[in-house]
Amino acid sequence: MLTDYETRLQAYMEGFITPERKERMLQVLAQRTRYAVCVLEDLFDPRNGSAVIRHCDALGIHELHAIENVHHFKSDTQVDLGTAQWLDMRVYRKPSGGGPVSVKARRKALQTASGGRVPPPASQTPAVLASLKERGYRIVATSPHADDDSLPETLDLASGPVAVVFGTEKHGISEEAREAADIFMRIPMVGFVESFNLSASAAIVLHVLSRRIREEGLPWRLEADDAERVLFEWVRRTAPHAESLVQRFDKENGKGS
Repeated sequence: MLTDYETRLQAYMEGFITPERKERMLQVLAQRTRYAVCVLEDLFDPRNGSAVIRHCDALGIHELHAIENVHHFKSDTQVDLGTAQWLDMRVYRKPSGGGPVSVKARRKALQTASGGRVPPPASQTPAVLASLKERGYRIVATSPHADDDSLPETLDLASGPVAVVFGTEKHGISEEAREAADIFMRIPMVGFVESFNLSASAAIVLHVLSRRIREEGLPWRLEADDAERVLFEWVRRTAPHAESLVQRFDKENGKGS
């Protein structure tokens, strides 16, 4: 629920956007969901991450988590077309210092820690996925080597919301993600290659899940308080000269609580 200050600020800032833009926001907001969320683990190609951002916006997947363990997560606005501003993006920055550290190097350091070496920072993946589980999400790890029969078309969605994890471009999901997974999912292949590239895989999986959660009578829409908060953030981010408007509003009205 918005505070009184936020409600008044939103009404003020809406005076600087067109009625058509406000109506478009409401139309898109009505299609947003957190029933399925996207998790990207250690991507190194900005074009892939940006493409997935664009996929999420197009398909109404409102929440995206980007985990940095080795590589910095970067986006390319020429690819995502500015759609990141419409998502709830949570980027888990790797600890600064020491430079990129591979999984192999982390394991070696941990194995030799008793010899006096200080291990490099641990993977952030377990904590991020544990937090999602605490919120009620089942962790769905995508892998071409999945042994079970979970496909985008057959994944059990009725049992609760899902967080779908896509791993790094070259090696896929990490061992930490594999250990945390509740379900493994694959896209069936009939050719010589065993997988699509990452952005294509994400587009296929998220498209199927987005369609299914709407068709299968699941409680996919944002809760009222959540939707109210999202609209407030959209108005605040996209109103022209937003920061100046906030400062002017505070000066004229006083900041409430």
